[in-house]
Amino acid sequence: MRYWKGFLMVLGMLGFILSACGQTEDDSGSGDSTGEDTEMNESEETSSENGEGSNSNQSSSDFTKEDATSKLTNLGSLLQPETTEEGKVEDFETKDELVENLNQVVVEDVGEQLVEGMFEEKEDGLYVKTGEYAPFLLPEQTYTFEQVEEQSYQIVQKNKTEIYGEYKLTATFAPKDGTYLINQYDVEYKDQPKEDVTTEQTKEGDQEEDGE
Repeated sequence: MRYWKGFLMVLGMLGFILSACGQTEDDSGSGDSTGEDTEMNESEETSSENGEGSNSNQSSSDFTKEDATSKLTNLGSLLQPETTEEGKVEDFETKDELVENLNQVVVEDVGEQLVEGMFEEKEDGLYVKTGEYAPFLLPEQTYTFEQVEEQSYQIVQKNKTEIYGEYKLTATFAPKDGTYLINQYDVEYKDQPKEDVTTEQTKEGDQEEDGE
């Protein structure tokens, strides 16, 4: 009888020891898993901070002909704001305001050059210069789109109109602030564009003075 009691006590002690060892292993495994999760979370946070895996920036492989066309046609719309019959711009009072509005599609210096050539400030507001609109992209006409450098793209369109004659429009796009903007906008004319009324009147006045 004593033998059986001793035997049962030994079994009980062994069971208790085995149970304690199993609990220790579970705790250890849980701790390792928690550590791994923490490391993964920290890695994800670092990646997010560095901008990796984020869709906010447009990579060169994402920039398409449709993107470039959209920006160019949008530029044409932004440079033709609503005006009064006298040519006064309704929604902008100064050149700076218009340039700022163009910054969604062009870099600042290109916007300044375009606005300077097409608009003028007067005492009562901003006006369109007579006959000074530059040619814009005509998406219904033929044009080319190609990658010219690792992160630079270009649209070229050759066209002919009654106002401008034959010309070639070249717009270059480069990455800036997580998107692509027009950083160069050039128009080459085969013939000089049609002169506006003010220029013609000035020439006529000069000729009259020379005749006198």
